[in-house]
Amino acid sequence: MAADLTYYSIDDLRLGQRRSDGPGWRLMEFTRRSEAFRDYRSLGVENIKVLGVTNGIQALDLVRCVPVFSEHKACEDVLMMDYKNLPFWHWNPIVKQLAEECVETFRIRYGLHEFTLFPLCQKPEKQLAKKRFRLLNVEGSCSPIRWMYVAGVGWLSPQEFKKRYIPPKRNDFQYPLVMKYRVDAVNKDGRILLLEIAPRDFECLTGEHENTHL
Repeated sequence: MAADLTYYSIDDLRLGQRRSDGPGWRLMEFTRRSEAFRDYRSLGVENIKVLGVTNGIQALDLVRCVPVFSEHKACEDVLMMDYKNLPFWHWNPIVKQLAEECVETFRIRYGLHEFTLFPLCQKPEKQLAKKRFRLLNVEGSCSPIRWMYVAGVGWLSPQEFKKRYIPPKRNDFQYPLVMKYRVDAVNKDGRILLLEIAPRDFECLTGEHENTHL
């Protein structure tokens, strides 16, 4: 399978897709991973650049450089989590290995999933690791998430979050960074409480598709 994969880089998505001989982004293809990594690194840190992999039919972006904080002009490499939703890529061990290598090589701190940034690789809270809590409404139609903490903004309800950010209203490649949730939970004594947890811990508790860590 690895032999069937090639790699690509895009220099700046803001330029738009090239048509005929007109202006647009530059796409480069590579047969070697090291060459693709080297080319991606050579591109400007202010570019909305992309590093990806393709099997010749389907293309998958793995890394994208985006502005994480609006006050910073330079962008930061983030891991694209789309492959988690695509069965062909999700069950491919080569892609998982590539994602892990990208995180280590580019020192990636955040993942991008469905127009939202999340922290990667946080250690679970001790009480969560010991399963002293469980979330409410996980199986029903209501989400246990009551509040979402957005960096630089503060606490927002899920409804307000969607109203503000989903889908993005501008093509500026700026996405909200969600650092933690406040969720409805119940402890081992049956007491209902509002629990503050990281997105990664939420995924662990719900047992859902992991979109905030590898």
